[in-house]
Amino acid sequence: MDILVISDFPFLRQIFGFLFLSFIPGFLILRILKLNEIGFTERFVLSIGLSVFFLMFFGIILNNISLKFGYVTPLSPMFLLTVFSIIFIVLLILGYTVNEESVNFSLNLTLNPLEKKFLIIPIILPALSLFGIYVMNTTNSNVLLMLLFLLIPSYVVFVSISNETFPVKLYPIVIFLISISLLLLLSLRSNNIIGVDIHLEYYMFQKVLSGLHWANFKESILDSCLSISLLPTIYKSLLNLDPIFLFKSLYSLIYSVSPLVVYIISNKYLEESYSFLASCFYMFQSNFLLTEYNARTNIAILFFGLSMMVLFNEKINSVSKKVLLLTFIISCLFSHYSTTYVFFFILIGSFILNNLFFLKYAPKYNFNSIVSLTTISLFFILIFFWYGQITDVAFNSAIHFLEKSVFSLHDLFIEESRQTDLQAMFGKDITQKGIPHKIHFIVTWLSFLFIGVGTLFTLLNFKEFKFLKVKIKNISCLNKVFDTEFFTISVSCLGLLFAIVVIPIVSVGYSLERLYALTITILSTFFVVGGFILAKYLNIPSRLLILLVLIPYFLSVSGFTYQVFGFPNNIILNSDGNQYDSLYVHDQDKYGTIWLKLHNDNETLIEADYYSKYQLISQAGFPMRSINSDRLPFHKKLYGQYIYLRYYNCIDKKLYGYDKNLKLSGEFDLSDYDSTFRRECLIYSNGGSKIYA
Repeated sequence: MDILVISDFPFLRQIFGFLFLSFIPGFLILRILKLNEIGFTERFVLSIGLSVFFLMFFGIILNNISLKFGYVTPLSPMFLLTVFSIIFIVLLILGYTVNEESVNFSLNLTLNPLEKKFLIIPIILPALSLFGIYVMNTTNSNVLLMLLFLLIPSYVVFVSISNETFPVKLYPIVIFLISISLLLLLSLRSNNIIGVDIHLEYYMFQKVLSGLHWANFKESILDSCLSISLLPTIYKSLLNLDPIFLFKSLYSLIYSVSPLVVYIISNKYLEESYSFLASCFYMFQSNFLLTEYNARTNIAILFFGLSMMVLFNEKINSVSKKVLLLTFIISCLFSHYSTTYVFFFILIGSFILNNLFFLKYAPKYNFNSIVSLTTISLFFILIFFWYGQITDVAFNSAIHFLEKSVFSLHDLFIEESRQTDLQAMFGKDITQKGIPHKIHFIVTWLSFLFIGVGTLFTLLNFKEFKFLKVKIKNISCLNKVFDTEFFTISVSCLGLLFAIVVIPIVSVGYSLERLYALTITILSTFFVVGGFILAKYLNIPSRLLILLVLIPYFLSVSGFTYQVFGFPNNIILNSDGNQYDSLYVHDQDKYGTIWLKLHNDNETLIEADYYSKYQLISQAGFPMRSINSDRLPFHKKLYGQYIYLRYYNCIDKKLYGYDKNLKLSGEFDLSDYDSTFRRECLIYSNGGSKIYA
């Protein structure tokens, strides 16, 4: 890697550099911890998780020490390469000194004819994903993508039918190939950034990259998220990739291992074929498909999943579990503040439930739970230290949020106080909507039913456990009984989901979709168990019932059914609709923002519609304070010196925003404000964006 970076050898520098940074540090840390007994899949995902931790943890230490001694560009390529090479060599020597046992990490690529046949379709999926999104971007045809969205669930059905002959060793490979095929779609949908929060995240990345050092800029709560500032800067510095391409693809590539984490967690309790279905349920969520929208959140969710995987792995000794759990808590802390707080409350809930069960059912036993008071206390200290003392904004925001949550309890039964996605989940106006909306609504609630039945059945059978183990009779899909700690963490997850539905302000501070994406890391197992139990009582094949919910669920979430019934709603499959109009950044938008940046002194206020402000922030680096998206053009009088109109404003003659006079938000007709633009001077136009002064 050193030779490739120094010589700047094209293509190979990026490929081998990425593989080295994303895998080797974690593998060396695993060797030092003497985790020789865990399987290949566990070692693979842990190596990636620990490598990301290594880059953030040692990156911030190196950054702060260098700044302390007056070296202001610690994230420059040669300095990073030199220091990291020294650290890698030290880890290598330490690993082989501490752990003298031979570690077999070779992947057996020898496949028999049957195994090769089973892999034909999965191998095609990533290529079909890449070619399909290329065709979509160049010709606006979604035929290949529609084929992909049919092929994936069809293959899942095929694997379920062939469960008795399907090779067990292929399950992780198939899961990973499906995962990467789905995640690449949104990442490659455009040459530019797509989303809302990701524009702010990219802005933080650009600030760190421009100075080649991380600092607490005190501009935003995002200062605490090293995952979207320091981490991509290290990759950019050593790989020399285009910043936008790197930022769009990095998180999808890292997050692609998260379904394997779900597979490993569920495989402790479920048979391989059912664990495969649990991981598919995890992959078929909208949050998973739209990872580019939620970069920092999904990286934090990955670390939460790795923590759970370590916690319930019997091949990892107690000391190593504590070290790895602490490592992934710190990684989550560096990734996303809200997800870290949710993680913290889940552990508190589990700790309380564990002690309740311990006191009631097994007081004479010494129950050594990893989630102890010491773990909780250390977690809180880390939160207070990083969020309260170093980056401070995130901790103050959390205190303010808790205060608002308490005072919002009087709105408990007021529907309008809840977030829009919560109202939609409960079927608001569902009778007035089309067939795909109704299908989506039904299968979503059926999935909730499966999870609820699986959890409830486990709870009702708790009286039959032996020494804090849940024993469930007549469920052949289970490999073993549930650990008490696994069950109590699951109950904590359900409790938080209930809180976000009941307490209005919670759904505003941390959306239901994000919380659901985190909790199904654990609850996917209960989705399968619930489906199995319902199938048993309905006297139908269990896999059939699970698939009857899982497949329509995926087709709805992916936008396939909406497309078939003439209600296009997915930006991956369409170049029209609300999602495309509001979030897609055209090249004309990018060039317009850059021109404005070159001719603006950063002190002059820029008027723009709601989504334009994110383009101005990410594409040109304008600070939030210089953009006003609340007034213009809803107030007839121009207050700032510049008006920026993006592609959607110019071509479709529409605006997104909030009219303070009418107290309405949404889409407005640009022609209603022609008088405003007649008074101003058009100083720039490129056929897709305009700037007035």
